[in-house]
Amino acid sequence: MIEYSRRMLAVLMLAVAPLAAAAQDACPDRSSYAPARGIIADLGRIVAPSGVQEDYAAQIGGIAQWVNVRGQDRDNPLLLFVHGGPASPLIPTLWQFQRPLEEYFTVVN
Repeated sequence: MIEYSRRMLAVLMLAVAPLAAAAQDACPDRSSYAPARGIIADLGRIVAPSGVQEDYAAQIGGIAQWVNVRGQDRDNPLLLFVHGGPASPLIPTLWQFQRPLEEYFTVVN
């Protein structure tokens, strides 16, 4: 039974190998994404003179938490967004939907 399983695994690996190679060849080079990443970075940038745009790790309850602070004016009231977690990977895309809030609040995630 073990020998049969090994043979089946070998056949499966031989069958999948060409598919994996073809999929890798079909993927564009990562460096081709650089211009698009630059455009997205510019779209998300806070350029107001009194604005704030910071990302940092802070110890909260003894655990390192990533904090993102964004807003058009540091003197605006603070709006704290606490996600339902765990591991909400929203920080890279927050600027897309919270931009209007950043006019009136300093948003902390």
